[in-house]
Amino acid sequence: MREVLHSHGEKVQKLIRMPFLNVSSRQAGQTVIGETAYENSQNTAEVVTLYVCKAAVHLIDSEITKSYATVNLAGLRSYVDSFSKEGFANHVQSNGGSVKISLDNVDIELKHKQHFFFSGRDRAGL
Repeated sequence: MREVLHSHGEKVQKLIRMPFLNVSSRQAGQTVIGETAYENSQNTAEVVTLYVCKAAVHLIDSEITKSYATVNLAGLRSYVDSFSKEGFANHVQSNGGSVKISLDNVDIELKHKQHFFFSGRDRAGL
């Protein structure tokens, strides 16, 4: 299974227009819509679990903390999650590709494709 995903995963992603992301890139609090596990019948130790998640803004924690070391990531995530998907996209577009906020007396400017992506699909470039 690993070989199939490695060899053909990019083709499948482009065909279904949905990304495969490592579970470690799932956003905190992201809603899981469904989950299924596939076991290799020839090697039962090889299992792949797929999670189908509701689209959510992907914050890039490492980039955010590099730019704003003292930022409260949970508070920032809460702020971003308070927008509808369309509302957040419109806000970012109307501000030239970024969103500016003040959180805990720190002025923060998050830039699209540096500090965040609109969804997993956006992050994967699909």
